[in-house]
Amino acid sequence: MNAVLLPQKRAAEVNDGKTCSKKPKQEVHPAQLLRTTSYFGRYLDHVTFLVGPKAVPFTVHTGVLIERCPAFADNVLGIEVVRDRAALDGRKVLLEQEEARIFWIFLVWLYTCELVPPPEELGVGIDGVDVRVLGLPRRFADDEDSNTTGSWNDEDLVDIYLFGRRLQIDNLTTVAISTLATENGRIVRTASIAAVRKAFGAGHWAKLMCDYLVDEAEWYADWGKSPRTEQTRDYPDEYISRIEQASRDSSSAAKQFKSWRNAPCRYHVHHGIQEQEHCSLLWSKTWPKRRYTAEIYDGLQSVGTILVGEARYPIVLHKGLISGQSKYFCSAFSGAFAERKTGRIELLKESLDAFLAMVDWVYTQEIRERTMEDRRLLQALAGPRVNAFGVPDAATDDMPDDAASNVDAFGSLGAKKICQGELIELYVLADRERDLANLPSDFFALVVGKMLKLRAQPEIRPVWRLKMCFYHEHTDNAEKTTCRHEWKGYQAQLKAKGTAMEPVKA
Repeated sequence: MNAVLLPQKRAAEVNDGKTCSKKPKQEVHPAQLLRTTSYFGRYLDHVTFLVGPKAVPFTVHTGVLIERCPAFADNVLGIEVVRDRAALDGRKVLLEQEEARIFWIFLVWLYTCELVPPPEELGVGIDGVDVRVLGLPRRFADDEDSNTTGSWNDEDLVDIYLFGRRLQIDNLTTVAISTLATENGRIVRTASIAAVRKAFGAGHWAKLMCDYLVDEAEWYADWGKSPRTEQTRDYPDEYISRIEQASRDSSSAAKQFKSWRNAPCRYHVHHGIQEQEHCSLLWSKTWPKRRYTAEIYDGLQSVGTILVGEARYPIVLHKGLISGQSKYFCSAFSGAFAERKTGRIELLKESLDAFLAMVDWVYTQEIRERTMEDRRLLQALAGPRVNAFGVPDAATDDMPDDAASNVDAFGSLGAKKICQGELIELYVLADRERDLANLPSDFFALVVGKMLKLRAQPEIRPVWRLKMCFYHEHTDNAEKTTCRHEWKGYQAQLKAKGTAMEPVKA
């Protein structure tokens, strides 16, 4: 792995590549340790990879990289990743030997947990640089008799596999070889000449991939899909000789055992029996459903900085991704505003905790309940709370912020916003056992009024239990239809609970 962590101009006490054995051990701030254990901490710092001979930049959140690719992160960034991630924020890593096109595919997999087929023109236009490897055009397969094409270029999948092996990203190699096998099995084809050449020319990194390609050719021999006699001179000699040897030695029972469906983990690298059992169950069933399309590549192309709260805490986000979810950010980053040139947006009136919750949703499409680590991280970033005498209040530091967050949300909404009604219903019908003290007077009055109606009419049901989209603001009917379909199962669970108002846990 040819990765170089580029030096960065910093204060004298920070060493860039120099020994620090004679220096006293530095204590790590609690907020730094919490970055590795909280959901929100994943997005607080970032690192930029300069990929290929033309150093095409790709920005990755350090926490996401550590979570999904721990061995890669440890080897590239070093031990200081765990000790002091803030010291790495904004650092640059040079991967000169890698291909920018393949790294872009890896970047999408890193954030989506899916290998999404890239658009054909991927690699053209990254900061005005053509990063495609010049040479023979890439081909899908060499079966001229087949009219069916796959969604993946098999040479790309071999490249992704080799990328993962070199950088010790075992989960990526598993998905790459599984995708190749599933695609070829669906269309009943063997890998193309270009893909086979690349695998057999990669040395020890591609051993398991080469094993699969040989077994695949032997398995499909009965289908007439093995390399034709007139084509054998175009394939590596080792590939042809291994196929011939396997055909002489294998019985029909052995062929059946080597079937991809019967032994999906035969060519994977797993860490522990539990991981292997989970993987085998996943790939022996149906093809995992894709949630993303090729548009996601544009979403992860470039980044911008959001300065949040009075402290102007900088959060780096992928502009295309957040602009696709928000008209506000889309206008700011692409309109005739100063933010388009600077790549920076100031949200000084927003709270850091609410913004990080939104960021987590943008990247995961999930709204998660805050963990204790999330709360402690936010408190550490904000500093200790103090009482009326200016003394830190330890008891207040450990208190959850849900009630305060609800009050802030209510106060920031307009009088006619339908979300106000939802907050009241949630407070009364789902959280009725909570203390009503310290509520704003206008909110308290509406809550009491709702409670009185509930006593007079116990059969009242909240609108969000029966008509989820009542509180939504959809752009068109198609979006509303999609939303109803996604929430149909959740609404069925709510209705099945009868009079109980507790949220259903998925």
